[in-house]
Amino acid sequence: MRVDRIRLVFFKELLEALRDYRTVIPMVFLSLALGPLLTIVWPGIAVSQAKGIVQDTYKVAIVGQDKDLRQLVLKEREFKLIDLGSTPPQQAVDKGVVDACLVLPASFEGLLVSKIDDVPTVDILYDGAKMKSNIAKFRLSHCMDKFNQSILKKRMQSLGITLEAPPLIEARGVSPPTPFGVASTFLQAMLTCVLMMMALMGVIYPALDAVTGERERQTLEPLLMTQAERSELFAGKLLTVSTTAYVSVVLTLLGFFAGQFLQRNVLHGLTLGLEAVFPWPCFLLTAIFMLPLCITVAASALMFASFAKTIQQGQGYFLPLMMLGLLPLPVALLGDVHLNAAISVVPFLNSVVAFNDILSGYVSGLWLTVSFLVSLGFCCLIVQLASPLLAREDLLFDVQEAPERRFAAGDYRRELFFLSVVVFLLMFYLSQVLVYNYRLFGIALTQIFVVLLPGLLFVHYWLRLPLGSVLNFSKPKGGLRTIIAAALISPLTIAAASGFVYLQSKILPGAETLGKLMAKALEMGNAPLLVLILVVGVLPGICEEVLFRGVILSLLPRRFSQTKIIVIVGAIFGAFHLSLARFLPTGALGALLAFIRIRAGSLWPCMLLHCLHNSLSVVLATNMPGDPPGWMYAAAVSCGLLGLWLFMRATD
Repeated sequence: MRVDRIRLVFFKELLEALRDYRTVIPMVFLSLALGPLLTIVWPGIAVSQAKGIVQDTYKVAIVGQDKDLRQLVLKEREFKLIDLGSTPPQQAVDKGVVDACLVLPASFEGLLVSKIDDVPTVDILYDGAKMKSNIAKFRLSHCMDKFNQSILKKRMQSLGITLEAPPLIEARGVSPPTPFGVASTFLQAMLTCVLMMMALMGVIYPALDAVTGERERQTLEPLLMTQAERSELFAGKLLTVSTTAYVSVVLTLLGFFAGQFLQRNVLHGLTLGLEAVFPWPCFLLTAIFMLPLCITVAASALMFASFAKTIQQGQGYFLPLMMLGLLPLPVALLGDVHLNAAISVVPFLNSVVAFNDILSGYVSGLWLTVSFLVSLGFCCLIVQLASPLLAREDLLFDVQEAPERRFAAGDYRRELFFLSVVVFLLMFYLSQVLVYNYRLFGIALTQIFVVLLPGLLFVHYWLRLPLGSVLNFSKPKGGLRTIIAAALISPLTIAAASGFVYLQSKILPGAETLGKLMAKALEMGNAPLLVLILVVGVLPGICEEVLFRGVILSLLPRRFSQTKIIVIVGAIFGAFHLSLARFLPTGALGALLAFIRIRAGSLWPCMLLHCLHNSLSVVLATNMPGDPPGWMYAAAVSCGLLGLWLFMRATD
């Protein structure tokens, strides 16, 4: 490849991209505005509201008799005491006559001086839908605390008890110094998410314009007829899209870096947790780590854009890319997650955790270097996969092969891509609503309407293929021995998953906690065991096998090797669960089930193994909350290895 040709293509593509306001707005204006907006405008609004809360006057009323309490309320400058007359207290609060009302019980003064054990209860009426009423209620509660202290003081004086004031102790916060400084907690909480969003937004329209836009303007053919090789054209386009993404990120960082100096005049010395501190070493390291990430996102965006016929269609294609790009971000919110030997070698995730470590001052030179090199290697891999883009005539010139001809050749890739996107969107939106609103019933609805039905309708009504041949419910190779072997393997899969969860809890401390919170939120512990087995064990084992090892596996291209099919099905199955913490264990289980499906030639062993895996997991989780004893692990592994041996013998 010649550098001068790449440079020529780069400048040509960059000039065309900069002429499009959809590229310029996120790359320049939005990037520069985000930092000041989040570090100056937002804290400025918070400071103004805080000042208003401090300086505002709240209308309150007291219903009942107590002179001392009334005097105390009158002394507080923030209160204006209102006489309600005959107006009912709750009605006065509802109509806004007062912000809050203190209702004293009958004979309140007498109860205070009596020695009975009953403590008088005071009601504070307020409107929870109004902020000012909430603040008035909080201030009245504080006033009642002062009143209690005054009563206690009087009683102690009447008994001749005096207390000496304790010596004042001054506490000083001391944090160990870090070589690169520490960004403020305010920036640590949001900067990683903002940078990922800007990188993704910075590639969408430039990538669409570089491929789909050229095709729509019919300027791609003249470009291909030049002396530049197609690899040089791709390199120039990739450099353009990477530049727009990286410029967006750097300008965003500059906005936050400059915002920390301008913010000082806005906060006026108030500490509200919104202080922006961004040391320049953190700025520099973050900018360096974002470079391979931006190139990776740019190459992926060019691949996605190549499948779009129009710009409008391409915008819809980028939704899965956005979802994948934002998938590791919840890890950034776990808090106590840092780079180590395991996380450093996981692409994309290592960058997110590295940003957190850099901003928090938790810097390990070794793992930062390993993480950067892995990100660089992953970047080269994605670029290598995307580089044949301009060699595909069907993608470049929208050459449409007749679906019947593709189907006859066993090519269902476009249809499978569409089915996968639909299922993922249903899982992301519909399933969340069903599960959180209807708990276990929502899980059952998800399995039927999100997992099972889309695959069956897709095969029967769109592809018009016989369900029996696609799902393959025939007798498995090896007969009954294969079925027994599949059942024996299930304890091994549970032991492997448990071991992985244990290792993962050492790497991602919050992963196990999130799983427990999810189970508690779904109220699984309150449901009968049989219901749990049917809904969480059997139903997913049937529905998910029909979709993944039935529809998706059967319709993958025939030219793919068995290994490639197993890896693809496992990866899709792992991503389907929309949990980074569960991706590897569920992906490994999906790959094993795909291997069994291919070797046995039937879906029955896969369904049985999947159902037993889920059901036994439910039984163990409900009856054995702690870690199982060692002998149980040994028995599970032995049983599983016996099942694998029997399966291989039965399917030879």
